[in-house]
Parts: sequence; C-alpha cells; structure tokens
Amino acid sequence: MISPRTITATANRTAVQVTVSTGATPSSSLPADAQRHPTARARLTQLTLALYVLVLFAWLWPHDRDATSSVYLLVSWAAFMLRTFLLPIGVVVGLLALVALRRRLRGPALALGLLLLPTIGSEARHFSAGAAAPRLPGDALTLMTVNLWEYNASPRRLAESMLAADAEVLLIQEFTPAWQRVILETLGDRYPHRAWTKRCDAFGMAVLSKRPFVEPVRSDFTPGSHDIPQMRAVVEVDARRVVIYNIHLAPPRRLSFFATQNRQFAALLDLFARENDPLIVGGDWNFSDIADHAFRMKSAGFTDTWAQAGAGRGATWPGDCGWFRRLAGLRIDHIFLNGGLVCAEVRTTEACGSDHVPMIARIGFAKESSARRRTGPPYDDSRIAIDRRSLTLAQSITFQKAVTYAARLF
Repeated sequence: MISPRTITATANRTAVQVTVSTGATPSSSLPADAQRHPTARARLTQLTLALYVLVLFAWLWPHDRDATSSVYLLVSWAAFMLRTFLLPIGVVVGLLALVALRRRLRGPALALGLLLLPTIGSEARHFSAGAAAPRLPGDALTLMTVNLWEYNASPRRLAESMLAADAEVLLIQEFTPAWQRVILETLGDRYPHRAWTKRCDAFGMAVLSKRPFVEPVRSDFTPGSHDIPQMRAVVEVDARRVVIYNIHLAPPRRLSFFATQNRQFAALLDLFARENDPLIVGGDWNFSDIADHAFRMKSAGFTDTWAQAGAGRGATWPGDCGWFRRLAGLRIDHIFLNGGLVCAEVRTTEACGSDHVPMIARIGFAKESSARRRTGPPYDDSRIAIDRRSLTLAQSITFQKAVTYAARLF
C-alpha cells in the first residue's frame, strides 16, 4: 500500500520535471523583447514619453505676446528654446531609436521613429525640390544684412567681404564707433547715402545705400523697448517706393530679454501693418525659421526669402564654426518681403570673425505685380488672436491625443 507521503513526493518530483523540461517561468506571458531587456524597455519607455511631452509642448504651446505673467513668460521661454533646438533633440531621438532597434525593443523604436518627424523632419524641407525661384523682369535690388559683432577680431576682413559682395543696400547691426571707422575706410564712397545710430553696446545700427533715400531715414523709434532702436529707410525699386526696415531684436538668452523680444516683435507687426508700400524687413531677428514668430510673419503676409529662393539650411549662427554651423546651426537672420516683392536669389557669405553669417538677396517685383500697388486695408494682426481661447483649447486636445497615441505604441 502506497502512503500519502509517497504520493505527495512523487507529485512534487513530477511537477519539477515538467517545469524544467518545458522551461516555463512565471513571466512567460510577457512579450519576448520585454523578457530580454525588461529594465532597458522600462527606461526607454519613460524617456520616450518624456521626449514626446517636450516636443509636443514646444510645438503646441500657445504664445501670447500680450501676456505679462512671469510664470507664463517662463513657460513660453522654455517652449521657445525647445523649438529652437529641435534639431539636436532629433539627433538624440534618432540615436535612441537605433539603440531600441539593436535591443529589439520594437515598441519604443517605432515611437521614437515617429518622433523624428516633428524634430529632424522639420529640416527636410530645406533639401526638397521646391518651386523654381521667380524671375525678375524689371529692376532688381541686391540687399545684404550683416551683424558685425562688437567683439569681432577681424573687422577689416569682414568689411572687405562686404565690399566684394557689392550689394546696393547694406543693413548693418552692432554698429559701434570703432566699426564706423573701419567701414568708412574700407568702403570709401561706394555708399554715398548713409544713416546710422552709433552705440558702444550691441545695438548700434546703420543703413548704407547706393540708391538715394526717398525720404529721411528714421532711427529714432524703439518699438517694444526703451532703448533698442530699429531703422526705417525708403528707396525706389522699379520706379516704386519700397520701405526697408533694419531689424535687431533682443537675444532671448534670459527671461527679461525674451520678454523684450516679444514686445518688440508685437510692436513691429503693428508698424508693418500700418505701412502702405511694399516692405523689405531684414536683419538679426534672434529667432529661428521654425519659431512661432516666423509663422506669424507668414500669417501677416510676408515671404521668407530663404524659403522662396534659398538652398540648404542657410544657418547664420554661430558664425565661424564651419561644419558645426552647417549641420546644427540656426538661421536667425532673415529677410522678409511683402507687397508683390519676390526674391530671385539668396545666399550666405563668410562670417569673417563675426558670430553671424551675412545674407545677401536679389529682390524685385514679380512680372504680374510690377505695375500694381498694394491696395486695401493693411494686415490686422488681431485676426491671429481672434479666437485665442478656442485655439488654446484645440491645442490642448491635440496634445492629449498625441500623448495617448504614443503611449499605446508600448
């Protein structure tokens, strides 16, 4: 007769043998990639979700130029900086996606791959074959914008580069008394029509022109700030008045400067809206081509000359950094047009010691608009904010849906 103890021992040995032979474990219900690297998967999941939140926050945060709350400005500044540096964030995303693929973590790899679209994908448009640059049937104006940099150790080399470029109008930023001497000695009488506001800091400006000014150049207005001037000149192109603004906005390197830049930009949009003649507005804007400011310029009816006729990324900052600027630099110097003006050619030159790269463009009136003046009321920027609450609500809903979809990929 077999005792109960013998039966129990036999059953236990059988269970152990079955377990060993089948290789079953308590975690056998988990996916294969989770079994291989459970810790790596958890960390990648957390990091990927954090990156989704940051990128979506950068794109969807609603910027209110009239806001004065310190907390709101701080959050807006963070969103501005994140969007400005989306390309290096995209590089990090790509490297993480490769790590996920190498470890066969399919969910995180797919989610990270999708995140490349709003980061590195935003740069792809610079290399796509767009429409051919417009042709200029009539008079054309060549205009150069150049930030000299007050600490430039090679001022004469940059001045000689400006002379070689032979643009008809020069928009100059960071114009100091020392730079005035170098510019006048190097350029001589090449630019007989001149106006400037000299300062010993980074906010002096100058406009030099081969074409006569139709009216006195203004440099006595400081839109949106107490002491940072902008300049306004008027010349003729194809027998038509064209208003030219030389712009230098505050660099957003700290919160107070970012607030000043917002006020400057809002005030300038109001000024532009009151102009009845075609506009060329160029200079050192201190925001990138994917910033909210750039999209607002487009909404206000302006054309970005680089988007219309440029090739490649067109990065203008940092200046003398060679391959790094070409791969990871920013285009924060811009020339915008409206009122029927178009750009047939735009390019950058050498920095020559400056922290910015000069940009030169050939501008004129398109054939169909060469005989037509701007008519109708000026653009009203209020339509951008006509339903700000609805826009904010829509952005919040989109943000939530995007995060939810990303979470499902895991």
